[in-house]
Amino acid sequence: MRRKLAEMIVDVEAVQAIVFDGYGHPNRQRQQGAPTRLRIAPALIKLKAARLGITAASDAIEVHGGNGYVETWPVARILRDAQINTLWEGPDNILCLDVRRAIEREGADALFLERLREAVDNAGEAVAAARLVRQSIDDLATAITSWKALDGDIAEERLYPLAQFMAEVYAAALLCEQAEWELREFGDDRKALVAALYAERYLKDRGPLRGIDETESPALEHFERLVAGALVDDRRR
Repeated sequence: MRRKLAEMIVDVEAVQAIVFDGYGHPNRQRQQGAPTRLRIAPALIKLKAARLGITAASDAIEVHGGNGYVETWPVARILRDAQINTLWEGPDNILCLDVRRAIEREGADALFLERLREAVDNAGEAVAAARLVRQSIDDLATAITSWKALDGDIAEERLYPLAQFMAEVYAAALLCEQAEWELREFGDDRKALVAALYAERYLKDRGPLRGIDETESPALEHFERLVAGALVDDRRR
C-alpha cells in the first residue's frame, strides 16, 4: 500500500508540474520580452493528466476497498467523473493527431525540446536525476527525428508511444527544475526525491529483472516525507 501511495504522489506532482508550466510558460516569456507558446504542450498535458485522473481514481477505490465501490462513498463518483476528461476536447487519439499537426505544420518540437533542455540545465548538477533526464531528452530528440522519417499509417500508429515519451520526459525535466529551486531557496531536497522516483520509474532502463533485485527503496525509506509534502499547501506551491 505504501508503494502504491508513493507512486500516486509522484505521478500527481509530475502532472501538476506540466500543467503549471504549460499555463505559465507564455507569461514567463512575456516578462522576458519575447512571449512564446509551447504549441505542443496542451495536447501532451491533457493526454497525461486526463489518463492519470482515471488511474488515480481507480487506485483510490482499491485503497478504500468495498467502501470505494459503493455509491454511499464519493470515490466511485470520482472515478465515473474522471472518465469524461478523456473525452472533452478530444480523446487520446485526437490529441496524438494534434501532436502530429504541431510537429509537421509548425515545427513545434524544436521549441518543446528547447524548453526541456532549459529546465534540466536550470537543475544543473544539484539534482541527481538531471543526468538521466538529460540523456532522455537526447533520446527523445532522436525518437522524434526517427518518427518524422516514417510514412503514412505507420507514423500515425506510433504517435501514441511518441506522445507518451514526450510527456514523460517533459514532466521529469520540470521536476528537476523545481527540485533545484527548492534546494536553492529552502534547502529542501524533497522535490529532488520526487524527481528521482519519477525518472527511475519512467525513464530508467531497469534491466532484465525490472529492478526486482534492487535492495533499496527510496520511496519506502522516505515515505513520510513524500506524504507530508503532498498534504501541506505552503508558499512553495
